Amino acid sequence: MWTHDPNFSGGPETPWLLPMLSSIAIGGLSFGLMFLTGLISLIKKDKSEVKMPLNFNIKKSFLSVFLLGIIGVVFLIGVRNGNLGYKKSNYTGQQLFDAVNEYRVQNNKKAVPIALYMCDNLVARYLKIKSGDVGHEGFEEWAKNEQIDKKYIPRAELYVKDTYTTKDAIDFWNGSPGHRLALLQDDYDAGCAYANEGIGVIVFGSNLPK
Repeated sequence: MWTHDPNFSGGPETPWLLPMLSSIAIGGLSFGLMFLTGLISLIKKDKSEVKMPLNFNIKKSFLSVFLLGIIGVVFLIGVRNGNLGYKKSNYTGQQLFDAVNEYRVQNNKKAVPIALYMCDNLVARYLKIKSGDVGHEGFEEWAKNEQIDKKYIPRAELYVKDTYTTKDAIDFWNGSPGHRLALLQDDYDAGCAYANEGIGVIVFGSNLPK
C-alpha cells in the first residue's frame, strides 16, 4: 500500500492529488447523506416525524448536488492535467542511459559504454514491452535474432512503464532488490536504452571471451 508509485512523483497531477482525494471523500459523504435522507423519507409515512441526519434538508440536498458538481470538475481537471503531462513530457533512451550511468557511478560502479550495435532494433523490445505485461519473455530470442550474441553476452534487461522522468525509473528499479542488483552488476561492458512515452527499456551485455 505504501510502496513508491512512479506515476505520482513530480508530474503535473501531483498538486491535484490532495483536492482529488478530498473530493472523493466529500462526494462520498454527501452522496451517503442524500441517499439516507431519501431512504428515511420513503420509510416514514408521517413526514412531520422525519428526522434527518445532521438536520439534512432539501436546501442542503441541493447544496450537496452543487458541491458534487464542483468536486467532479476538480477531479476531471486533475485527471486531464496528469494525462496531458505524461503526453507532453518525455525522456529519451539516451537520457535514461545517462541517468543509469550516473546512478552506477554514485554507487561506485563503472559507467557502461553505449554500444550502437546493441541499439539496432532495440525499439522492437520497446514495442513488445509496450504491447502488454510480457515480463522479460522473448529477451534471449530477441538478442539471438538481432545477433547481439555474436558480439556480446546478453546479461540483463530492465524496463519500466508509466514513468514521468528518468528519476522515476531509477527510483522504481532502486526500490526493488532484484532490479537494483541487476542495475549495479560489475560485468557489463556495453549497453543501450530506448525510451518513449514514459516507457523505457535498457539492455546490458559483456564482451565475448577472446
